[in-house]
Amino acid sequence: MEESDRLTHFLRDADDGLAVLSEHGLITLAGRRVHLDPGAVVAGRAMVSPELARSVDEELAAHWTASLDVARDKGQADLIVTAAIGAAPYLHRLGRWDDLARMCGTALAHDRERGLALSREVLAEAVATENFLVASWAARDVSEALRADGRLDDARELARQASEHTERAGLGPWSRAAARVRELRIRSDQGDDRAVLDEVRQLLAALPETSGEEENTTYTHARGMVLELGMNAAAGIGDQTTSLDFTEQILAGMLAANAPEADLARARYVLGGRLVALGRDDEAREPLEWCRAFCAEHGDIGLLVQVIAVLMEIEDRAGNHARAIELTADALRLAYLMGDPHLISLRHHDFAVLLGRVETASPKVLAHYLASIFVAIRTDAPNVATEIEMLAWYAFAHGLPPRMELSEYIALAEQTEGVRLGELLSALPQRLPDELQVADRAMTRAGQIMQDWSPFLTAVVLRAVGDDRPGVDENLEIGFTGLEQSAGTGPLVTALRRVLAGERGPELLDGLGLLPYGLVSKALDAISEQERAGS
Repeated sequence: MEESDRLTHFLRDADDGLAVLSEHGLITLAGRRVHLDPGAVVAGRAMVSPELARSVDEELAAHWTASLDVARDKGQADLIVTAAIGAAPYLHRLGRWDDLARMCGTALAHDRERGLALSREVLAEAVATENFLVASWAARDVSEALRADGRLDDARELARQASEHTERAGLGPWSRAAARVRELRIRSDQGDDRAVLDEVRQLLAALPETSGEEENTTYTHARGMVLELGMNAAAGIGDQTTSLDFTEQILAGMLAANAPEADLARARYVLGGRLVALGRDDEAREPLEWCRAFCAEHGDIGLLVQVIAVLMEIEDRAGNHARAIELTADALRLAYLMGDPHLISLRHHDFAVLLGRVETASPKVLAHYLASIFVAIRTDAPNVATEIEMLAWYAFAHGLPPRMELSEYIALAEQTEGVRLGELLSALPQRLPDELQVADRAMTRAGQIMQDWSPFLTAVVLRAVGDDRPGVDENLEIGFTGLEQSAGTGPLVTALRRVLAGERGPELLDGLGLLPYGLVSKALDAISEQERAGS
C-alpha cells in the first residue's frame, strides 16, 4: 500500500489484509477510507527495490493524472484539485517537473486555498532538497496567487525568493530578468512606479541578446516583459510619451518575431489607447480599426468591446456624437452577448452619458443610468456609489423626468438592440425592496451639490452682472484657485471665464461633462434672470 488516504475498494483482498494491518496499528479506518501511518510509509519504502518504488510512483502518477482528466471533462472542480494534489508527490519523486508545475497551476486555478497549500508544500520541499529550479517556479506561483488576492507585501517577499532561487538554480540573464520583473510588478502595484521605471531602464541596458547559460525563457519574451512593465510604470506616473515609446517597441518586437495575430491585436489595442491618451486620435484609428476587424472576424468579443470603447471616445471628442452613440450601442449589445453583469453595467453607463449629449433630460437616458445602477446593486459591485453620484450629476445638470415604474424603464432600455435587461435582472438577486429609491437619493445628492457650489456660483453671477458687493472677489478667487489646481477642470474654468467676459450663448455648454454643464447652465440661467430683473 502506497498512499496514506485510500478507499478500501481500491485494495485487493481488502478485508484480510486490512485486518492484519489494523491489528498492528499501521492503519486506521474511517468509514470506507484507509489512513496509513506515516512511519509505515517510510519503512515500507525502505524495504522495496528502487525499481519497484519507481514503478509504484509511475502507476499512481498515471492514475491521478487520468482522474484529473476525467474530472475536468465532467467539470468537477473539487475532484480536479484532489487529483492534482494526489499526483504531486509521485511526479516530484519521478522528477517530472513540468507535469508537477502543471498540477500546481491547475490546483491554484480551481481552489486558491488548497492550491496555495500544495505550492507552498512543493516550495518547502524543493528548498529543503536544494532543488532551486523547482523552488523558483513554486515561489513564483505562490507570489502571483498572493498578488491576485491583494496580499502585496507577502507576494513581494515570495517574488524576491523566486528571484533568489532563480539565481541559485544557475539560470541565465534572461531568466533572472524575468524573475526581477515579477518583483517589480508588485512594487508597481504598491505605487512606486517612478523607481520601477528607473530599474526598467537598467534591466534593458543590461539584458544581453545572447546567453550561454541555461534559460527558462527566451530573450524576446524577457525583453517583452521588461518593456511591458516600463510601459505600465510610465503610464502610472502620467508619462504617456515614454509609455508610448515602450508600447511601440513591444509591437515592433512582436512583428519581428512573427507573433500570432491574436497577440498583435492586443498590442495594437494598447498602442491605440496610448495614442489616445496623448490626444493623437487620428493616429490611433489605424491600429484600433485593424484590431476591431480582427476581433470581429475571430470572435474575440471581450477585446472587441474594449476596442469599440476607445473608438467611441475618439468619435465623441471629435464631436461625432451620433457615431459615438452607435458604437456604444454596439458595445452594449456585445456586453450582453458576453453575459458579464459588471461589463453590462459599465456599457449602460457609457450609453447613458453619450445619449445624454443629444437627448439631455430624456427618460431613455435615465433608463440607461438606472440600468447601470440596478445591475451594479444586484451584483454588489464596487461602483454602485460612483454610479449614483453620476446620476446625481445628471439630475443636477438636467433634472429628472417624472418617475415611472421599473417595468417602464426596462422597456425603454430594451429599445436598444441586444439589451435584455429584464431577463438579466430576473436572474440576479434583488437587494433593495425599492430599487427606484436611488433616483430619490440622486435628487437629494443633486441638492447637496448645489449647496456645495452655491458660494462660488453666486460670486460668478454677481460679478457677471456687475455687482461688486463685499466677498464676491474673495469667493471667486477661492473657487478658481481650487478648480485650477484640480485635474480635468480646464473646460469648466474656460467656460466660466468666458461668462465673466460677457459671453452668454449656448455654445458655452458644448463639450462639457455633466457637472460642468450643470454649473455653467445654472450660472447662465441666474445671470439671465438677474439681467431681466434689472432691465
